[in-house]
Amino acid sequence: MAVTVAQPKTLRFSNDYELLGKEQLQDSQLDIDNVEKAATAVCRIETTDEKQMGTGVLLRSTSGTTYVVTNRHVSDCFQRWDSGLIVRRVWANFAPNPGSGSSCRYELRLKHLNMRFGDDADIAVFSVLGPGEPSLPDFPTAAPINFAKSVVAGQECWVLGFPGADPNGGSDGGIMRLSPGSVTDINEKKTLLWHNASTSGGSSGSPVVNKSANVIGLHFVANDNTGSRAVHGCIVQDVVNSQREDVRPATVMEDGLLNFLQLPTATSWALDLGMPPSQLLVAG
Repeated sequence: MAVTVAQPKTLRFSNDYELLGKEQLQDSQLDIDNVEKAATAVCRIETTDEKQMGTGVLLRSTSGTTYVVTNRHVSDCFQRWDSGLIVRRVWANFAPNPGSGSSCRYELRLKHLNMRFGDDADIAVFSVLGPGEPSLPDFPTAAPINFAKSVVAGQECWVLGFPGADPNGGSDGGIMRLSPGSVTDINEKKTLLWHNASTSGGSSGSPVVNKSANVIGLHFVANDNTGSRAVHGCIVQDVVNSQREDVRPATVMEDGLLNFLQLPTATSWALDLGMPPSQLLVAG
């Protein structure tokens, strides 16, 4: 049976990842220190011209490789069909408030579009190629968020992400926010969970975390008739752990074409996307 819990206020982060208004959560069980550390691993998924398409999160596989994970439908925003699949360049911006002039952008390359579990697993996995500014380290310094061991209906949860609009009715959109709520239901297959935390366009791909700021789900749709939905954390973990080290992300050649002469990358994407690797191109 679904559990109904009142929806609390949404809070924002400072440029230094401090949770502003944290005193409003004094009655919750949330570990504030942990969530502020987790916030450094959450990013905006952007186009080359810094237009936001969704939210992503750094997650690590059991083999020790770190990926940026978001929704498959967010990845779709960077693709179009024109005598072949045209793939736009994708960026992760780890600055909590990009609109303030701060930026911490890394270029990504799609590694895996998850097609297992149908619509219940809206997941895309990206490899980090390198920084967009010379002053940045070769890889984000944030520690990936850990996965939770379990999740039950009725427990508190929080969504960390970049909603395109201020859920509180303000004018600031596209900045990092923490949205408290509750897990309201979990399906029998344990592929989906429902929650009542505030989200809006731009929140797709946001991690849903527990009181220890460990991942219990990956948010992918809001305002559904049955409530907001997230991919269950165990499915996200399975997809991340299933990434093969020998399947490298594709690279961009100087002329802007996606280099698909590298196998087994070509084989992996061809299987996932159902098309010959020769039909894949990249655009800026």
